[in-house]
Amino acid sequence: MLSTTTPGVAVKALHSGQTIGIALENYTASTTAGTVETFVSSQYWLAPQDFAIDATTGTMGIGTTTPTNTGGSNYRLAVGGDIIATGFVNLSEGDSKADIQHISTTTANSFLETVRGLMVAEYHYKNEPASAGRVGLIAEEAPQIVRSTKGNGIDLYKLLSVAVGGLQSLANKFDALVALVSELTARVVALENGSGVSGAVSGAVGNIAGALETALTSQSVSIANGTVTASTLAANHFVATPGATGDAPAGSATIPAGETSVLVRNILVAEHSKVFVTFNSNTGSGWYVSEKTDGGFTVALNAPLQNDASFDYFVVDLATSTPTFSSTSNLEPSTSNLPQGDSQAPTILINGNNPATIQVGNSYADLGALVTDNVDQNIGMTTLLDGVETLTVNLDTSAPGTHTVTYRAVDVAGNTANVTRTVIVESAGSTSEPTPPSASPIPDTLNPTPSSTSTPSGT
Repeated sequence: MLSTTTPGVAVKALHSGQTIGIALENYTASTTAGTVETFVSSQYWLAPQDFAIDATTGTMGIGTTTPTNTGGSNYRLAVGGDIIATGFVNLSEGDSKADIQHISTTTANSFLETVRGLMVAEYHYKNEPASAGRVGLIAEEAPQIVRSTKGNGIDLYKLLSVAVGGLQSLANKFDALVALVSELTARVVALENGSGVSGAVSGAVGNIAGALETALTSQSVSIANGTVTASTLAANHFVATPGATGDAPAGSATIPAGETSVLVRNILVAEHSKVFVTFNSNTGSGWYVSEKTDGGFTVALNAPLQNDASFDYFVVDLATSTPTFSSTSNLEPSTSNLPQGDSQAPTILINGNNPATIQVGNSYADLGALVTDNVDQNIGMTTLLDGVETLTVNLDTSAPGTHTVTYRAVDVAGNTANVTRTVIVESAGSTSEPTPPSASPIPDTLNPTPSSTSTPSGT
């Protein structure tokens, strides 16, 4: 019973508070006032709706009269309302935990996908008005990794840890993107400044040309000095186009009526050429190619005709030497049709510093090299990083070390030149002076190294 401000008068306790005693008998009076025998014992009394303990499970409830642990959950405290506090601390000392394993990068990446797939919902609890306006996850829709032990609730500590792992994965992806953008920016700046443009283009073209040449050679196809050589050529359409002189390997001519021959002038015709003729009408007594000279051929009739006799022709030239192919899987053309007497290797000029020095973690943009030859024009160049052929120089700068970038060029005669740039990756604390920028490409002929070789064809 609770005391009142009126001396000798008490009321039944309906809410938690300081009581004066416990009624020893039921109050049966028909009026609102009466007497009842009371055991006087002053104490603070907790009303069941304010605080309750389940006698079976020991679960405590605040603001609820039914703190019974139901639904298979393992909670020990039920609160029928919101909680306000200056902080929430999860016991997290290593001594209190077992089987500790830090997550890997792969797991962090999976956490990022988990966060991406979370379904956030707006809702309110059934015992509160719709205006409560709560936002959160639904246990049945959430992945098991963020659920409570029994699965019917969301473990906020698990949810936060998964979010942190996903954020770390996102940070790693962002760092990789920043490094890529930095590398591309350095290359764009180099191109805008005109530094290494020719070398970069020459290197890229050389790499593509080398790969294409290897692929064609493996199929018994050779391309040299504008001439394509193949063991078999098949196509569904051929087009004969005029050259600089206006002559084409195919054309038409006419033997006038009453004449027995016509001279067809064509600079593509040589004495050893094969000329194929097709008349467009019946010649009667027959015809033949009576003469072939450098620059033309003559078509003759056995007897003159009363009408003009038109015909079409095409010319096939015979090579002075026929390339041959081996029967092995790596088919190489013979060198009998290659330029003879050229024994000088191409000259390769390195753009930029050699050796080049950068610090750990910085991006490296290779400036390439320039290649020239005493005979051939526009020869290709192959790039090797640490001895491995590559199309782009992606240098690993995550740790100190020394790397090599080799530029290789081969002319039509088979003469080979190799030039190597040394790239030194130093730790951030190194005291060595940075390599001063080079004012112009360094010719390999001024700094010969054992990697430069000259191999004449056929030796």
